[in-house]
Amino acid sequence: MALFDAGLLYDSSVHYDAAPPPPGNPPTRMAKAKLNLDNKNPQEVLAASASHIAAMATPEGLALFATPEPSVVDYQAVHDALATGINLVTSLEGQLDAARANVPVLVANLKAEMEARAIYVDATTDGDPAQIPVSGFAVASPTGVAIGPLPRPENVKAVMGKFP
Repeated sequence: MALFDAGLLYDSSVHYDAAPPPPGNPPTRMAKAKLNLDNKNPQEVLAASASHIAAMATPEGLALFATPEPSVVDYQAVHDALATGINLVTSLEGQLDAARANVPVLVANLKAEMEARAIYVDATTDGDPAQIPVSGFAVASPTGVAIGPLPRPENVKAVMGKFP
């Protein structure tokens, strides 16, 4: 009966019907670095990268990893690019919040100026409805003009409420 190692992969070049290794010599498996970057936000990725850079710069790190791939310069450039991008986004978000908060004030200021301009247009044209549209403003309907008699209200009904 053949023994199978459930940890072996199809591409590990081990035959599943091969004899198991002799007792006392368990197969060695290479450990791998654990990153867990998938669920991290950009700041957490940057913090993990900074921790990695600091660890690699220690005397032990320099002795063990003398020629890292990618190179120190290339890795630092990508790390710094992310840091710059995060700082830019933070700065722009602050500017955007300030701009959004300022828009109502700007709208109110422009409305006041447009109302002053409308008064100027009215005075300059002496209220001539043919000249007012030249300013880009529409002509308001004349005020004080009767619209005629109103129709009598129908189906009016009074209902007692719960309050006297």
